[in-house]
Formats: sequence, structure tokens, C-alpha cells
Amino acid sequence: MMFAVLILGLLLGFQTEFPELSPLDITPGDIVAIAIEYRIIQEDNPTFCQQYYGMTDYASRTIAICSLNDYALQRRTLLHEIVHIMYWKRGIHTGGALEHAVEMKADELYMKFYGLPAVQTVPSIATQTNEKTPAE
Repeated sequence: MMFAVLILGLLLGFQTEFPELSPLDITPGDIVAIAIEYRIIQEDNPTFCQQYYGMTDYASRTIAICSLNDYALQRRTLLHEIVHIMYWKRGIHTGGALEHAVEMKADELYMKFYGLPAVQTVPSIATQTNEKTPAE
């Protein structure tokens, strides 16, 4: 959705501004800690994958990644969910308007860890990444 707003704004000549997040240095140690603290599952349910690339449920400490997407997109999605968790641990909810900032940070991590720009593949089924708060 944010991408569509950005493209529409560019086509119509509007300046689109996105909120920024405070700097966050995520290390391999942080990722290992999250992998131990959270259960990471590969979700192959087409209904899930039509709605999400991935989802974090903070209450059950579960990260679900759509397994129907290619491996590179799954890695990128996992990094995206890790960014959500790292901010959540600092008391910062990163849904809604901050989703674009999370995307940018996940792209930075992908470049840092893989030495490649974030993959811009067309997902096979999934259409968005989202997180689930304990209240949901």
C-alpha cells in the first residue's frame, strides 16, 4: 500500500514524506537472540501468503514467513520482522506509517549481511508484510 501511495505521489508530482525511526544497529548476535527467543515457522498456507510475506506475533513470540516465496524474499522478510521485534523491545510500535522506515532498515540489513541490494522480486503469492500485536 505504501508503495502505491509513493508511486501515485511521484506520478502526480506530490512529495511523499515518511516518518523516520531512530538509528538501530542490529548485529548477528541480536539475530541469534531473536531466533532463540522467537519460534520461526515456514507458513505454506495460501490464504496466509495471499495476505502477508511475514508476520510477528509478539504475544506468542512467533515469526511466520510465507514459504511460497523464493528464498531471497524469505530472508529479506525475516530481516524485516527482526527489525519490528528490535524496535518492539525498545517500546516502539513500528506498524502503520512506520512500515516504510522498517522496509528501509530491512533493506540496509540485507545489504550489510549479503552484500547485495534487497531483492526486488515479484512475490509468488504474498502481498504485504505485517505484524500482529498482543491485542490482536
